[in-house]
Amino acid sequence: MVFWIKTLGFIFAHLNTSLLEQIVSLLAKLFFAFPSKRKETLINNLKYAFPEWSDNEINEVARTSAARMIEMGLFSLTYPFMSKSRWRRSVLYSENTEKKLIELRKSKNPVLFLLPHFALFETLATSPYFRPFGGKKLGAIFRPNRNPKLDQWIETARRSTGLVTFSRKEGLLKAKSFLKEGNWLVVLFDQNAGDRGILDLFFDRLVSYTTLP
Repeated sequence: MVFWIKTLGFIFAHLNTSLLEQIVSLLAKLFFAFPSKRKETLINNLKYAFPEWSDNEINEVARTSAARMIEMGLFSLTYPFMSKSRWRRSVLYSENTEKKLIELRKSKNPVLFLLPHFALFETLATSPYFRPFGGKKLGAIFRPNRNPKLDQWIETARRSTGLVTFSRKEGLLKAKSFLKEGNWLVVLFDQNAGDRGILDLFFDRLVSYTTLP
């Protein structure tokens, strides 16, 4: 499986952006053409959170969400085969975000970031700007995959960008020390915490938050 994932990533890395956009759009349409648990959850959540929206509005937002999910998923497979110059063209930050990052660098204090999980992890790895600089490093806590070979390939790609990674299974104490040294640390906050999480309400629905942050 790892071989085919790498092959797919290599092919996508050498396609132009407009063709990749067409592929993402096609995959999003296929996603909505067939019933699935993820599709049902997406539609139901939007209807519950925004009851005033029409079915057309719900479907439009759901399709856009699915397309962005697929886009970021493909980016995770593709970026290890991209050039650094293409990384810089792929990940952009708003002016307000850039100002905040400059402010955090000047403070020289340790910083803890909470980041949505799916694939946005890779935007940290690939961005040359999301770094503390000044001898400090950027680290992130991750949850290992079930496939050791795939996990090894992903971690090698992340570390090659200068990102320091800590496994959620065995690296939490190291991550804490890393943060105390004045570095920046990222925690993925929206992973399913299951029975071990803290129960709370989100859009008046019961959810399980991770205790890690």
